[in-house]
Amino acid sequence: MDSQTLRLRDGRMLGFREFGDPNGLPMFYFHGFPGSRLEAKPAHPTAEAMGVRLLALDRPGFGRSDFQPGRQLVDWAVDVESAADVLGVERFGVLGASGGGPYVLAVAHALPKRVRLAAIVSGLGPVSDAVAGMGPVNRLGLALARWLPGGVYAGMWMIRTVGPQRMLRLIENTLAPPDRRVLSRADVLASVTETLEEGFAPGSKGAAHDLLLLARPWGFVLQDVRVPVLLWHGEADEDIPVSVGRSVAAMLPDCHATYWPGEGHLALYDRIGEVLGAICDRLGDAG
Repeated sequence: MDSQTLRLRDGRMLGFREFGDPNGLPMFYFHGFPGSRLEAKPAHPTAEAMGVRLLALDRPGFGRSDFQPGRQLVDWAVDVESAADVLGVERFGVLGASGGGPYVLAVAHALPKRVRLAAIVSGLGPVSDAVAGMGPVNRLGLALARWLPGGVYAGMWMIRTVGPQRMLRLIENTLAPPDRRVLSRADVLASVTETLEEGFAPGSKGAAHDLLLLARPWGFVLQDVRVPVLLWHGEADEDIPVSVGRSVAAMLPDCHATYWPGEGHLALYDRIGEVLGAICDRLGDAG
């Protein structure tokens, strides 16, 4: 299905695209930071084969979604519930990677009667627990978000101006070896470039605001998330160290965590079958 928009309760437009099986298990996908709904595109054939209806959304200010002034991270749950109502989905799973992880947890916390299962891959944790061992680019971005917000807006403007493909080349040598190998593949580079270009299409303000929210208190505590969570994290991830994944897993009341030896931050490109398979097994067991 082609990319579309839907109107939210407050009148804003939200961009989305469906991948996988249109009659399958409904699963909302939350892109990383920065990104867009197109991040889920490589998962389409696997989701289709496994009977998963993957509903990928643009957060406010990314892709086709209108910017939302003054939003908080927890406000995303309101948008997701509104989208589910418009799309006729009563109960659903939520899946997110990297910077999408906090949004998965926010929605699971806010909508326990509608979220059947939460799943996170290479997810960011509360920033007070996340910076140690983190790669220099992410560490700088989070530091700016906490102490110099104006620098975040300048940085996101620069990324959009320079262009995602050139920016990827500039930071390539800062990536962990497993991620350099994954990104060296033409299909992965094209996918990452496409999702970033679409994410920045409306401008850089949405990305800047998103980073500020990720770096600040999220508005809820992980110990209050009652929805079952599946979590995966590469042990060689230097963008978001595996220690973050272990910390998040330890704080969640109902979490099953898997750690991949030798895998980096981009492991989902090769592990999507394993992730969706585990989600389907868990949802099938739940009835």
